[in-house]
Amino acid sequence: MSANIKYHSVVAENDKESGFQEFDTVDFVLTGEGRKLAKNSILLSYDLQVNSTAGTPKAVTDQIRYNHKIGGHSFFESFQVSNPSGVVENLQSYPIFCNQIASATLSQNDYYSLDLLAEGRGPIPENAEIGCERVASDSFTATGAAAISFSDSQQCIRPLIALNRMSGQDYSFDKNGPVRISMNLARIVAALSGGDNSANSEYKLVNLRLRFKSVPDDGAKGAMMMLSYGHIKQTINSNSANISARIPAKAVTGVSVSFLKQADESSFQADSYALNKFPNLEEVRFLFSDNLSNNISYSMEEPNDMMKRGLKALGSAGHDQVQYSKLLANDGFIIGQDFSQTVDISQNKFTTQIKSSHTQGSPYVAHCFFHNILSMSN
Repeated sequence: MSANIKYHSVVAENDKESGFQEFDTVDFVLTGEGRKLAKNSILLSYDLQVNSTAGTPKAVTDQIRYNHKIGGHSFFESFQVSNPSGVVENLQSYPIFCNQIASATLSQNDYYSLDLLAEGRGPIPENAEIGCERVASDSFTATGAAAISFSDSQQCIRPLIALNRMSGQDYSFDKNGPVRISMNLARIVAALSGGDNSANSEYKLVNLRLRFKSVPDDGAKGAMMMLSYGHIKQTINSNSANISARIPAKAVTGVSVSFLKQADESSFQADSYALNKFPNLEEVRFLFSDNLSNNISYSMEEPNDMMKRGLKALGSAGHDQVQYSKLLANDGFIIGQDFSQTVDISQNKFTTQIKSSHTQGSPYVAHCFFHNILSMSN
């Protein structure tokens, strides 16, 4: 079977020799006549350049870094996956979703695996500062004299898109058509942080390539099951907040919610992907109608219970090794609810009610991730 596997490297339709940077949209098209996309095989590789000012590479002493828990995922604000039939998924606030997963599932020792090191991750923030620096190596001049040369840091991430969270059949290009994957790159103020990060800082992803594996199309028909999420975001600036929205998802297994100080969204020094603890939280309620139009309500009043329910929602969404102790060690705070079934919330509004005794004037932003199951067939 391994002899029939092909390894593909795809250049973006809008490739830039100078590299991609904040606000850029990058488009890749995956196809292969007589082939199937091997599930869970998509990678993004690139050379990372981080400059303290335009054209000036970050120095060892500069405190500029990305989020060390999610590594290179920090640079991708959103993903959209589509084929000729339409949009398969649209992932917003992607780095915060990645941080929820990392904070709930990874211990310090886990970061020493080769897969996570390749993604630029590490157990402490200093690992991310090093990841932003050029790599030095010994070389020799034409006269034979010793010299030091520098090259860009290299990273390779496995994006948490539906095609990388698949089970069942592989994706048939002949049956379902080519796949388009588009991604928007994150703002500098979000992707980078640290005491020396500023509006003058910049990052570039050079030689950005999408890599995937394919296998011969054997003609086998069957279902493809994929995990994904929907997202809503809302500012909370009072001690009683209502978050209400329709989510275009028909098989939702649960919801996980994290918070960020609103001021940190526009701070070059703060981590815009942090999972801040919401102060003085007193009660959280989730209200919605199930597939039979029954009104469902979940209520919780104790913060530890809220967090454990949020972790259960992540665990039910296919994330292994979710542990309360890991979330605490990673300085994370996630609340939520596992629904114990798949629920269609595309027709009726889903409401989250948050009550607290938080009275100071600093608003928080709530990020709600609705974990859902997608299905497709060959």
